[in-house]
Amino acid sequence: MTFMDKKKIDQTIRSEGAENYVRAILMMEFGVITSVASRSMPSYDLVAHNLTNNYNCRISVKYRTAINADGFRFTERNEYDFLVAIIGNRGKVGDHIIDVNPKEPHKSKVFIFPKYFVQKNLIRRGKERLLKNPLLKHSPKKFRKYENNWHRITNFLRLSNKRLMRQQ
Repeated sequence: MTFMDKKKIDQTIRSEGAENYVRAILMMEFGVITSVASRSMPSYDLVAHNLTNNYNCRISVKYRTAINADGFRFTERNEYDFLVAIIGNRGKVGDHIIDVNPKEPHKSKVFIFPKYFVQKNLIRRGKERLLKNPLLKHSPKKFRKYENNWHRITNFLRLSNKRLMRQQ
């Protein structure tokens, strides 16, 4: 197996893991039924459902392994409602190496961006469109206010706080 084959397998595993992580948070913490979108839907990965009022929310999940990655790449398609951007604290970009200790808690950062925000802040880099990594020093400070903003998804689905509270 070549280095590129191993890298592709690693990326696939981490991407699937990021999708399952988002799905688990929505279901476990907020009681939101979330399903995996068909692989033929190239611009979103998950669909969150509110069965009471028939609202659905399409979610694109993007994962970057290292905290110093440049950002998240996009295609021309934009059929999602929210981007959940996860930035890990693992891997290597450039000369920056991160040692992984499984005894320590993971330190991933999660940002929930509405589609309008992503579209407004995409930059062109050659043929690519890029949303900058919010953790980089030169990224706009407004990006940081979207960290762990899960309420954006629950509000979009019109879930009441009473519905989200755990029953005693």
